Amino acid sequence: MQTLSSVNEVREARENKMMSKAELARKAGVTVQTIDRIEKGYECRLATKRKIILALGYELVERTKIFKEPESSQGENESSESSENESTEEADHATSNPGEPVRMLRKSDTVR
Repeated sequence: MQTLSSVNEVREARENKMMSKAELARKAGVTVQTIDRIEKGYECRLATKRKIILALGYELVERTKIFKEPESSQGENESSESSENESTEEADHATSNPGEPVRMLRKSDTVR
């Protein structure tokens, strides 16, 4: 299932350059359907974003002019990844003995 992404300015940038969806798709090496989905706000791969940015005549360092970065969800992902890494490290220390293979614990496992 595809999800809606952060706000993007693909349509505005394309129209400012007086390009059709077909022309942008051809320059970027993607389908018109892909351009249509992105303009409607659906997620796409990083490689597709890169192709679109370059096809619109922008430098990659200008990517935020086309694809806005969500501020709130980025912070949430970082904090959840951080806590997952901490719990994984704790699990590694709790189950590792020299000479024995390390086994990852699940939440349902009980440490004795």
